[in-house]
Amino acid sequence: MAALAGRYGALTRISPSGEASVTLYSALPIQRGDRVAGVVLVSQSTWRILSDLYSLRLAAGQTFAWGIGLALLGTLLLSLTITRPLARLAASARQSLSADGRPQALVTEPGRRPDEIGDLQRALASLSQALQERAARAEAFAADVAHELKNPIASAAASLELLETLVDPVERRRFGASARRELERLREVLGSLRLLATAEARAVGPAVGRAADVLAVLRRLVAELTGPGQVAISLTTRLPERPIALGVEPALLAIAIKNLLENAQDFSPAGSAVRLICGLEPASGHAVAGHGAAGHGAAWLWLLVHDAGPGVPPEHRDRLFQRFFTWRPQGDKRSHSGLGLAITLAIARAGGGDLGFLAAPVAAAAPAPPTSLLALVTEFSAESGALPGAPIGATFWLRLPCQPA
Repeated sequence: MAALAGRYGALTRISPSGEASVTLYSALPIQRGDRVAGVVLVSQSTWRILSDLYSLRLAAGQTFAWGIGLALLGTLLLSLTITRPLARLAASARQSLSADGRPQALVTEPGRRPDEIGDLQRALASLSQALQERAARAEAFAADVAHELKNPIASAAASLELLETLVDPVERRRFGASARRELERLREVLGSLRLLATAEARAVGPAVGRAADVLAVLRRLVAELTGPGQVAISLTTRLPERPIALGVEPALLAIAIKNLLENAQDFSPAGSAVRLICGLEPASGHAVAGHGAAGHGAAWLWLLVHDAGPGVPPEHRDRLFQRFFTWRPQGDKRSHSGLGLAITLAIARAGGGDLGFLAAPVAAAAPAPPTSLLALVTEFSAESGALPGAPIGATFWLRLPCQPA
């Protein structure tokens, strides 16, 4: 109406339809002289802008809803794959101790998960198994120690009690000597137990290369253990005149070899000789021939100790390396702690090696030794007659991984 009257007019109107929108109207008069000849009417609705805003709001709402859904799904997946397995693993770890505090096997989920949770399960299971084995060994060790120490302590106590009631000097000296013998045996057992505990503790961690002059150790032991009234020791070796890197300390290596030599001397008859053979084996598995090849690529140090004694009965061979196991031929009244071979085995394993027994290494009826050991024995036997072919005596072999120092 204002435009028809010759004035500019503007109007805003809300759409009466269901969709809320605003329409803007502008009217301009067209005048010819003093007369209004016409009106130009322009209108613009906000429906398109509001429609785009509504679409954006809907898209934002859908995106938010999808985000919430994906977050819930991710939480569920994390719960199923990480949280719940970790909770079950924690519960199993808490149950791995019995009521009396003893470690038990860790119960893990069946199958092998390829992810980090599976690695954690297997690592904890291995740790639990190691703890269980260590606890079992500790219990067995404590039981063996209690059993072994009971007799000398009881004998020494009985002798000392009798000393208080005896008047005869001869009898007093006799029971006093008996008490001293039992106490000396007790001291020997305690010293051997300390060595055994040290060797077994070294076997827990990885072997570290330590340079050892093995040839000097062998010569020193032979000189120390041979003398008037002792069984001779024949040394045959092809070791280099330089140190060799082993996984055990030289002091422990000397203890291991000394135990084998003393054990062989104890079982050897008078007039015989203990034969000590030592050589290097390269990675190829053949015995090293000559000093020139000794330090190049050597992988194993082999040592054999052979005696000409009565041997070991087959029924006792499975128990040779058990703690406190002793066996003597009929009529032999000497007592031993039964820990020498167990200590040697622990030292060998601490250095990454092993210890074994052969009834007769080159006899047809003997148990089959490792191929490289048989080659070493055959080579030395053919050249120097170091080992007899008759199935008599006993041979212990010790091998340790080595590298040139």
